[in-house]
Amino acid sequence: MIRYSLGRHKVMATLTTTEPREQKKIKAEPRPKKPNHTAGFKELIHWFTPEGFREDFLQKRLGISESLLQTIERSLHPKKKIHFSAYTGWLITFLFAMECISGVFLMIYYHPTVAEAFENVRYITNIVPYGWLIRGVHFWGSHLMIGLTFLHLLQTFIRGGYKPPREVTWISGVVLLILTLAFGLTGYLLPWNQISYWASTVVTEVPMAFPYIGHYLKVIARGGENVSQVTLTRFFTMHVTVLPALTTFFLVVHFLPIRNYLIPKDLITHAIAILLCFALLISLATLSPAPIHEKADPYHTPKRVKAEWYFLAGQEVLELAGNLEFLGSWAPKLLGVLFQMAIIALLFLIPFIDRNPARNPKKRPLAIALISLGFVCFIFLTLLAKFR
Repeated sequence: MIRYSLGRHKVMATLTTTEPREQKKIKAEPRPKKPNHTAGFKELIHWFTPEGFREDFLQKRLGISESLLQTIERSLHPKKKIHFSAYTGWLITFLFAMECISGVFLMIYYHPTVAEAFENVRYITNIVPYGWLIRGVHFWGSHLMIGLTFLHLLQTFIRGGYKPPREVTWISGVVLLILTLAFGLTGYLLPWNQISYWASTVVTEVPMAFPYIGHYLKVIARGGENVSQVTLTRFFTMHVTVLPALTTFFLVVHFLPIRNYLIPKDLITHAIAILLCFALLISLATLSPAPIHEKADPYHTPKRVKAEWYFLAGQEVLELAGNLEFLGSWAPKLLGVLFQMAIIALLFLIPFIDRNPARNPKKRPLAIALISLGFVCFIFLTLLAKFR
């Protein structure tokens, strides 16, 4: 019995030890963390510190690279003096942007039709709130843009900015000058007043100087024999679609070889120059509003039709060429047009004609003398046509 009991107990003990009861382990759930309500506020405050603004906001949030930030820092603290021609280039870009913005506002009320164009301009000027200001900004902005483009081209030539490796920059600048003049030509007709109508008539008559093909060129420009609704539609389309697209493209081409990130070397001074230009633009628009004139009358020709100031020199060349009638009936006008086309071609070819590697104006007396003579002739012809 004892053995049995002991054996039984032993067996029971063995069974108890070999098959222990499984105990479920219960893991304690972690306590939820208390929300930190001040973390977002601290991060916002960190953005306003120099390191936080640079690393956390500019680099992480906006994805601006370190090299671009270094370029901006160099522009804020330039090591050398910046030439004035650099400012005129950025002022031209600013004025182009202002022309686009003000032009969009004008398009809201303007309809390019012979029946409505003049009335729309008068409505914008007299009825629309601040319409006179927007139109004045657009009007004077075009004049400043053309004038600064001439000045910028002259400055670039004097500094030798057309020499290698800046040939593409110079050629694109000449193209931008032509596009800027095309803006003035196409936009001049849009008010459909007496002066703009007959000035456009005179300008579109210039292709008639070419024998055989002159008539076809005139019809292509006007859309017919006379300046009409088709002409207004074509000029408006060129002014608001084709020319802005081409100008934007050539601005990019013009700036890329000069600035790696399109950031001026003296950012603060450039910003001040742009603010002063904007103040001048507002002052001109306020003190000398854009004129309205009389509605276009195709049956009443003015005594003498004068183009805008930037076309007066070319108009005077054609007038002077008219004195060469002894060469034939068609020769005078053709020579006047070919002379102006030769000047434009010369501007394109300057980088390949002038092989003098020097950029200092003192070491380029012939080039400086020629450009000075051309500038004086341009001013003289403009004044002669203005007061004729």
